[in-house]
Amino acid sequence: MTDDLPTPLSMSKTGLRLQVWCKSCHHTRDADFHHLIDIGKGETPLIRLRWRCSRCGSQLTDSAISGSHLRPKP
Repeated sequence: MTDDLPTPLSMSKTGLRLQVWCKSCHHTRDADFHHLIDIGKGETPLIRLRWRCSRCGSQLTDSAISGSHLRPKP
C-alpha cells in the first residue's frame, strides 16, 4: 500500500523539500515538485521516481527530505 508515502503533490503542500545530489559530479538540486505534477507524476510515490542529474545526466543519485523556510501552499 502506498497511501502514506510522500508524493510530489503531498510534498508541495508541506513546505518540505527533496534535495537530490549526484554521486558522480556532486551537483545538488531541489526536486521541482511543480514540474513533476505538471507532467503527470504528482501522485507517484517519491521512492518510485528515478532521478537524473541535470548537470551530467548520471542516474547515480541520492536524495533526502529536509525542512525549508518556504511556507506550504494553500
